[in-house]
Amino acid sequence: MTVLIFIITTTTLFLSSASFYVVEDGVLKSSQKLGADLIIIAENGEFDNSEFLHYAKPTTRYITPKDVAKALSYEEVEQYSYQCFLTETSGKAVVGIDFETDFTVKPWIGTMTGDFKASSFISGSDISADKFSVYGKNFSKVATMAYTSSSFDNVVFIDINSARKLIKDNFKKSQIRKLNPSEMMTTVFVKLKSDASITNFVDKVNANNDRIRAVAKVGSIQKVDDTIYGAKIVVYFLFFFLLINSMLSLFGRYRSIFSHRKKEIGYLKSVGISNAVVFSSMLCEVLLLGIFSGIISGLITVFLLPASSSFLSYYFGASSQGVDYTVYFMVLLFSPLFTVLLGLISAAHPIIKATVMEPISAIARGEL
Repeated sequence: MTVLIFIITTTTLFLSSASFYVVEDGVLKSSQKLGADLIIIAENGEFDNSEFLHYAKPTTRYITPKDVAKALSYEEVEQYSYQCFLTETSGKAVVGIDFETDFTVKPWIGTMTGDFKASSFISGSDISADKFSVYGKNFSKVATMAYTSSSFDNVVFIDINSARKLIKDNFKKSQIRKLNPSEMMTTVFVKLKSDASITNFVDKVNANNDRIRAVAKVGSIQKVDDTIYGAKIVVYFLFFFLLINSMLSLFGRYRSIFSHRKKEIGYLKSVGISNAVVFSSMLCEVLLLGIFSGIISGLITVFLLPASSSFLSYYFGASSQGVDYTVYFMVLLFSPLFTVLLGLISAAHPIIKATVMEPISAIARGEL
């Protein structure tokens, strides 16, 4: 029973803490991979914060360079690049990029087997096909992106002008309205100068342009982080009550254990065994039990952590980055330390009380 209390308490703490850490680390790494400080989309474009962080398709509403010209002319802008979402086929998103100005895809490309032409495509790491076809046009792979552990791994990137031509030839007029297909795009990725305020820039763009909307990366991250933070507060609040209950249960267990051994302790003292030796022997029992329970808890946490962190990543709309080996190491290191500390705190009073009891009293009395 004592071991079970240790295991439940420790596993709950380390599994929840490690899972939240993995999810938050995934959000941070995904935001760093994006490369842009903000995106600009159509004012009426649907938007999902997690898709902005991890995907190339925040909206299917189209805009033109004329719509964003004023925003991109501000002095705070250092770099920008157009992207044009085309369609989804077989679960893969097809996105047109301006290869010359791109700074979100090219950093992930290693060696290219050819030039990026109108009939070329760059695939995410999860796409193995060397050729694919969309709207009857064939494309050949010229590069594969490195693994990003984000939804970019399942995206096909083609030349933006090829995407626009396919839109012109295959989309209904109601889909493109009065826009010029040769200029259409869905997203502008923007990087600001290092001394520029992202929040002020976003506010300025949104206040002075009624056809577009700027969305800051930091704002999207904050919304996801706020959701995770709220969940952490609830979990740790519940764990606090579990910890108090566990400490009281362990106190009762250790008091009962040492109480049943009162005559044994009395006989040891009566033959000259010192208080220090009695104290050390009982302390070693607590330490060994704590270490054993901590190791079991650590192994259980390591086994459950990948599934737990993946579930939370899915639940919070965060990109799963996988579990780093350092997380496993920290869990296995600190689980025994925590159980030992929990055991020492819970057993301190029963051990001290048993140690200072006189031999005759320990043998004769029916309680500690």
